[in-house]
Amino acid sequence: MWHGNAEAKDLEKGTYAIFHTTQGDFTVKLFPEAAPKTVANFVGLATGEKEWKDPKTGEMKKSHFYDGL
Repeated sequence: MWHGNAEAKDLEKGTYAIFHTTQGDFTVKLFPEAAPKTVANFVGLATGEKEWKDPKTGEMKKSHFYDGL
């Protein structure tokens, strides 16, 4: 479970993602029961657990896809 700018005690039970932008941070709740494949794909890419193909090199990587984008 990820917690963002909201206090952990203020969030209902669930899975969350935090986004850091130049305009500030925001937290979103993910709904794996409604979109299990999408949430699993997003979480896997964000945590580095899911392999992805680098579009520039064609190399398969297993790292944080969204880190620094």
